[in-house]
Amino acid sequence: MIPVIFVRYAPGSCGTFLLTLLQTSSKVACWNPELEKLKGTTEFAEKFLIWFKIKFVSDLDNHIKHEPHHPYQLDFFSAKYPRGNNVTESGLLKLITERKDQLFLDNIDQNKYTALRLNKTSVPKFGYGNKIINIIADNKSRRWLHRTRWIKLFGWEDGKWISKENHPEFLKAKFKNIQFNNQYHFDCTWKEFARNFIINEPVMQLFRDRESLLIDPSNNYCDQYFINLSTILNPEQGIIEVQKLFDLLALGTADIDLIRQCYDHYCATNLIPMKKFIPK
Repeated sequence: MIPVIFVRYAPGSCGTFLLTLLQTSSKVACWNPELEKLKGTTEFAEKFLIWFKIKFVSDLDNHIKHEPHHPYQLDFFSAKYPRGNNVTESGLLKLITERKDQLFLDNIDQNKYTALRLNKTSVPKFGYGNKIINIIADNKSRRWLHRTRWIKLFGWEDGKWISKENHPEFLKAKFKNIQFNNQYHFDCTWKEFARNFIINEPVMQLFRDRESLLIDPSNNYCDQYFINLSTILNPEQGIIEVQKLFDLLALGTADIDLIRQCYDHYCATNLIPMKKFIPK
């Protein structure tokens, strides 16, 4: 089995934040290759925190341009769309070898988890047998999530609403090449846009409870773990849950001091700005 650890979440619900915290583990490869080389040294915590602060900024309108993204050559797989669902373990190995994806290959050779996003209910075949951490957009977190999605993922340009996830300006900041040309301008009223893309967007509905999220049969082949978004939004509870995940997933000893410092920064830049929407 190729070791992969997925965090599955609705876009905007702290998934990349949780993925990044998991990368402090000695058993999960860091998306920053230079930091990965420093694991086990006295420099790692300090350097990781510097990188974390660069990636999670207070400029939430441009969050997508700054947030960390994996460095792997996975053009054949989509975290959101069906593309790549039928890629098997042997198929994955063949594809990343053809692409000379040495970082992913090194993770396999060193038996380290490769951390990946999932924003859909299905699991690719190459992930069978692995672990999935699911973030549930529970009722308590709903107002915060709606507000966050609006600020981070959408906007207004030239008299039309835009999806930053598909907008070339935002994609170029994250990817070297834009391979797909999805619609990113929408000409409709504010109420229509909010209802269709922020509140009732079909993918969002799937993350409201466990049953909906696990509806696809492919989930039967993976170990499933769950955490409520409202828990992540509470720093004290969130840190406790992250430590539990380290124990449940056998990720080694969690560096709680480093995780707390990351949490403090994330709270100041991404949570406090929308404090009135955070559940008490």
